[in-house]
Amino acid sequence: MLRTRRTLALVLGSIAAGQVCAQSGPAPDAVGLGDYWNAEIAVTYTSWDALGDLDPAGRGGPFETEGLGFDASIDGSIGRLGNSIVFAGFEFGMAGFNSNVFLEGFPDRSALDLAYAVGTLSFRFGSPGAQYVDIDIGLGAYNAGNLYIDCTAVPECFDSEISVTEPGGYIGAGWAVWQGLNLAGRVHFADFGTIGSIGPESGTLDGPMYSVRLGWEFGNWFR
Repeated sequence: MLRTRRTLALVLGSIAAGQVCAQSGPAPDAVGLGDYWNAEIAVTYTSWDALGDLDPAGRGGPFETEGLGFDASIDGSIGRLGNSIVFAGFEFGMAGFNSNVFLEGFPDRSALDLAYAVGTLSFRFGSPGAQYVDIDIGLGAYNAGNLYIDCTAVPECFDSEISVTEPGGYIGAGWAVWQGLNLAGRVHFADFGTIGSIGPESGTLDGPMYSVRLGWEFGNWFR
């Protein structure tokens, strides 16, 4: 976890340096609705401390606190705010966290998937065609789904799935490292409470979740 926070701090520090460079150029011209658009896909690395604090009590676990995932987004410009160009859009993402435990000689496998769908606002500092820095906000729905094979009724096992959906959001920042290549760091917040499949005595599951993402942007910013 400490390594993830250091990585996130390094990413955000690089973004801050990039923002200075992005703001050093001339202010962008007036921007209208849909003048610029972006579609982006990214791979993500997420660290979630609260997963490591859960005590599944025979229901699968312990859970790994680090997981890999992806996200995809699309947005378009809606105007300007100060020196930034404002984008509004939509994003979907997910990450998987594994777990393995053996019960009565049978593999009782469990995993937890995090998924979210949010509306987004991005404040982009930089001139079209050049490197930029984004300050990002997302608000929407977060889903935690526990998938497991329960072998407590030995010798008969069964698959089970329980999911919880709650409101949540994130704050973050991104930097165009090279053309459409984007490096970003984000902090996600959501409170799922107790997930029944893990057990009422296992503890509660909430944020923050720290993620580092590397994405490729398609659009007309670098046209």
